[in-house]
Amino acid sequence: MRKSESIVSYLDSYKQSYSDLFRVSIDPRVKPVGDRKESVPEGDERGRKSEGDNFYKVMPRFGTNRQTIFELMKNIKLSLREACLRAPWQSQQNKLISRDAHVGFSILLSMTKDKIIGRSLDLAYRLGGMTKDKIFSRDAHVGFSILLSMTIFLLSSVAKAECTPTPDCASIGYTATSCDGDSLKCPFDTSKLYCVPCDSSYKYDCSGTGYASGSGTSCNGKYVSCTCSSGYEWDGSTCTLSCAASYQYECTGTGYSGGSGTPCGGKYQSCTCTSGYEWSGSACVVKPDCNVGYIYYTDKTCSSSYNSSKTVAGIVVKNNALVMSKPILMTWSSDYDDVSDLTNITSSSTAQADMNGKSNTSTIVSYHTSIGESTSTSAALYCNSYTGGISGTAGDWYLPAAGELYSYVYGNYSTLNPVATTLSWSYFDGYWFWSSSEYGGNYAWYVYAGTGSVNDDSKGNNDSVSCLLAL
Repeated sequence: MRKSESIVSYLDSYKQSYSDLFRVSIDPRVKPVGDRKESVPEGDERGRKSEGDNFYKVMPRFGTNRQTIFELMKNIKLSLREACLRAPWQSQQNKLISRDAHVGFSILLSMTKDKIIGRSLDLAYRLGGMTKDKIFSRDAHVGFSILLSMTIFLLSSVAKAECTPTPDCASIGYTATSCDGDSLKCPFDTSKLYCVPCDSSYKYDCSGTGYASGSGTSCNGKYVSCTCSSGYEWDGSTCTLSCAASYQYECTGTGYSGGSGTPCGGKYQSCTCTSGYEWSGSACVVKPDCNVGYIYYTDKTCSSSYNSSKTVAGIVVKNNALVMSKPILMTWSSDYDDVSDLTNITSSSTAQADMNGKSNTSTIVSYHTSIGESTSTSAALYCNSYTGGISGTAGDWYLPAAGELYSYVYGNYSTLNPVATTLSWSYFDGYWFWSSSEYGGNYAWYVYAGTGSVNDDSKGNNDSVSCLLAL
């Protein structure tokens, strides 16, 4: 008997003993059952011939020996499932085909244990036996190597069919670990979730100033509406301030420059107006012409002639800009302190250029209040509290600087003096007017209305005091 036939006979005698151990199916439709594999029915050779034929064309030459085969066959025990879990077939396929059948089959068995999907030796033998005349025709050493190599080549299709990696949940959309609304669990890891998108009405996160919490149930952190903190109310889309009835003006349109003060709900208690307009108490209205020498009334209107039915607030000394009050006689101050933070002016030319009456007054008021001066002794305190009969203007009037008296009173003296006479103003013609410009501790600057002279005088002397109001 030729050596190849001896090997075939030997294998044939062990075929039945090991068939249950090795049998698997190459049909990818068949799944593993426990540690055993269901095979295709006997005689069903679909798909096998083509795989074998392709293999024969690339067959290497191997050798083996009978005793080694016998010993190694007894050690093949891993199931297809165990092999799949250990490692992919492709990573070791190049290692399996060795130049020696003894080594080759040893590698096959060891790889089967560690990383490879096992293949039935029975199946390999039957496939080889179908063409054994061709297989064993050249060399007895070639025969079993062919069977081993066939097992390797045929296993690739089984590996692809049976061994597929478990998908990563995140890669298929299961990225969350918790959801406020509906969710779906990943079939491969139930701790990973897909949050079902919310209805479009869930669009408010209800956080920030004025928000207390969401209203009703949430969906992925969003609510249909919100509840608001005290002092705020839900307007259908946001929590806005609950405003008093006095916040009623939007302050937009012709003549408006903006709102005055802090808004509430986009509205203001009063508005500021553009040039040529004034706030009437409820709207910005066209400001009447208030030219130099016009009489200004407490109703904030002007006229070029005296209207005895109205209360006079002053005379305009700068077109549509400044009004002076009726003069009185009083001291600059009852003390002779040098006002801290107020710049001392020691020359008449510098005093004549000082136009900072509003800021000077503010500085003097702070100091005189701190040392106990009163509105009857301090010209600055007097003007700061003056209203001229116009409600809400206390703090708006101020003691003019020397430069303002020189420019607006002396500069318009010829126009102002007749109106002052009409109004029976005393202490205008032929009088010196105190300014808020300070010379030093004992002296302050004053201006003669009729000639424009600028000089310093003792703070304790009585001179004319007239306050200015910006229109």
